[in-house]
Amino acid sequence: MIERLSFPNARGQALAAELHHPAEGVARGIAVVLCHGMESSRSGLKHVRLANELAARGFPALRFDFAGCGDSEGSFEDMTYTREVEDLRGAVALVRNRGVDRFALFGSSMGGAVALLFAGGEPAPAGLVGVATLAAVARPGRVPSPMVSLETYDRWKRDEFLAVSEGRRVRFTLMEDAQRIDVPAAAARVRVPVLVIHGAADEVVPVEDGRVIHAAVPHDRKELVIVDGADHRFSEPAHLDRAMAKLASWLPASFGP
Repeated sequence: MIERLSFPNARGQALAAELHHPAEGVARGIAVVLCHGMESSRSGLKHVRLANELAARGFPALRFDFAGCGDSEGSFEDMTYTREVEDLRGAVALVRNRGVDRFALFGSSMGGAVALLFAGGEPAPAGLVGVATLAAVARPGRVPSPMVSLETYDRWKRDEFLAVSEGRRVRFTLMEDAQRIDVPAAAARVRVPVLVIHGAADEVVPVEDGRVIHAAVPHDRKELVIVDGADHRFSEPAHLDRAMAKLASWLPASFGP
């Protein structure tokens, strides 16, 4: 069963969500919260598929749209990492209010960085048992990068807005925020198990970002999976199958016996 929900973020915006309930063998007090990427939504293929597979294994999974994305209120233009961390905090509050006392996080691309920033917050989130990322961004404020050349950076700063896909645009405040945050430093504060999956042929977020995140985690309860030939979106079915299979087994295992 998929339950449609809505919850407020700290800015008073209503965020859309869907909670996948297991058909049987419900794991009481446990859930997985999924964070989508910058130009995606809760309805992305990877997130729907992973939520379904987790529910089939007996674990509730919450998909939600960050502000300005999908069916949530807010403007895409105003997106920042810090605001998405606030949105994730609201999503975690939602599952906690429904009786969840242990939860794991999954995030892809920008959502992976957001999950790590939240997990590495001070104080550490109560009840967090594991964090898994797919193609996560480690250095979002880096210039130049595959996404932001020096020329693009200068034009973005001058014009205030940068056009992205589907006619949408983002403010320069996204870059200003990205240059203030520190994803590896957040990863270094994470004390729960961490799984990092990255494609070796990622043309958007270099595979080195995955290695940086993995190296930053300060304990040995971490795993790095590099998928040969996989691009940023894991668009080849075989690559996606490998990533989904690993996530669907690893996330439930993070809850322990």
